[in-house]
Amino acid sequence: MIDVGHSSGITLVTVNYNSSKYIDDLVDSVKNSLDKCGSCFTLEIIIVDNASDYDDYHRLIEVINKYSCNYDISIRVIRNRKNYGYAGGVNIGVKVASYDTLIISNPDIIFREDFLQKLSKLSIIHKPGYIIVPKILLRRTARVNSKGLRIHAAGYGLLRGLNKRDMEDDEKAEYVLSPHGALFISSKKTLLELGPFDTSFYSFLEDLDLGLRAYLHGYKVIYIPYLVVYHDWGVSWGLKLSSVKYYLSERNRLIILTRDLQGRFIVASLPFIFISELISFIYAIRARYPYLKALIYADLLKSLPKILKEKKKLRKQDYQKLLSILVKESTWRFEHVIFEDKYVLVVNKLYRDLSRITRFIWPWRDRP
Repeated sequence: MIDVGHSSGITLVTVNYNSSKYIDDLVDSVKNSLDKCGSCFTLEIIIVDNASDYDDYHRLIEVINKYSCNYDISIRVIRNRKNYGYAGGVNIGVKVASYDTLIISNPDIIFREDFLQKLSKLSIIHKPGYIIVPKILLRRTARVNSKGLRIHAAGYGLLRGLNKRDMEDDEKAEYVLSPHGALFISSKKTLLELGPFDTSFYSFLEDLDLGLRAYLHGYKVIYIPYLVVYHDWGVSWGLKLSSVKYYLSERNRLIILTRDLQGRFIVASLPFIFISELISFIYAIRARYPYLKALIYADLLKSLPKILKEKKKLRKQDYQKLLSILVKESTWRFEHVIFEDKYVLVVNKLYRDLSRITRFIWPWRDRP
């Protein structure tokens, strides 16, 4: 049962990098949602600009000036001299937030009109130790972008419910492994205790890492299906796998496997990791950047002393709580942009056979 409560102030943190036109829609949707709930919050918006182009930054200032007369919303822009990535940008915004309740949002998010009204009735937004995950729908469709994240046996972060039709009436609140970084809600205290993001990730899988570390610290990640936003998905990096996106996602996946996960999960995952590394290398050859795989391994080895030191600290935390949610939210099924559709069936057939072999170590599940 989710209790009812009230909160007077909330800070929304978003990161801008040449995406000012989306910021306009985001702020407008926040204003409409605030009007719908009768100004149930005093709202602060912090926009961290990650060294956008000169023209985009000035368009951003023009957007902010449109809302300067709205006394229910205060907007601050922090201009960085360099691009710190999504992880670094969010961390800057979290540290300077005025209120304890925070919404972390991509710039290409649109709030449903009833979002803030329903959020204001959620008592756990007052309590540290929770990360709240909304339902994120693909904009202009009735299909799901995410209901948080789950984890593949090889360490990939997978969007829960991706491309499934929205079934709002049939859903209940439930604990999930991790938020999707496109939008989540938590207290400032909780996020600061967690980091919040690991800035070495820059972008990609920093949200999965956050969820894993949250459970290791005894916190919980909860999906609330009636909190709904819309996402333009792919605005910052595109939907295709560029060389930079490949490098960051593959490197960060290996960091998560090396640092955040332990024991039975790693042992059971070894066959999946081996096959995934082989397929990933073949993909890199076909995409004409095989050198990136060598660079990823070199960077991982260079960072290994730091990773192992952090792993030692995490071992002191509550791994049993993470283990219980991993059983529920891990899968061998592969849904990832690295493969074309025709290869996914072949790869998943191989993973399914591997899951049968390793089931006595780990209860892999085939879930939608």
